[in-house]
Amino acid sequence: MTITLFLGTSRAGSQSQQVFSYLHEQLSAAEVSLTSVTLRDVVIEPKTIRAQDDATATTLHDWQAQVEASDAIVMVIPEYNHSFPGEWKLAMDALSPSVCAGKRVFLATVSAGTFAGVRVAEHVQPVLHTLGFSLAKEKLHVASVGDTFTDTGVADEVVKARVASFIEVVVSAT
Repeated sequence: MTITLFLGTSRAGSQSQQVFSYLHEQLSAAEVSLTSVTLRDVVIEPKTIRAQDDATATTLHDWQAQVEASDAIVMVIPEYNHSFPGEWKLAMDALSPSVCAGKRVFLATVSAGTFAGVRVAEHVQPVLHTLGFSLAKEKLHVASVGDTFTDTGVADEVVKARVASFIEVVVSAT
């Protein structure tokens, strides 16, 4: 089983990175074939995507190939201004619906506030459905990420249990 873990923001210092890193650690421990991709690998600036000849980063062909090779994709997406990051949409627009058709997507949404990214989950669903992804009903919503996640892991035992349950569902579904 091949899983791609995708960080849906390119903002430096984003607290979503902590969630992404922790999920990477937990998925690696589950002994799945895991590849990590971040928006910095795909998006060069908030207004454009990386050129095909940019050898320092994942090219669009590589990004599409990674999605195509995956049995499942876990997207860590922060909620910015009640919606998704613009560069996340650029990365999605670079994908061909034929590559995405039927690929299972699990959402891990992140918010600095108490709504735990539920609004971003609502906003990305039409985009993912239009591309042909199969959106898993199981989601991980992380509220107050700055208080919940630290550089060393999860500070809240309830969230730690929710992450473990989420990982179990992801691994068993692929």
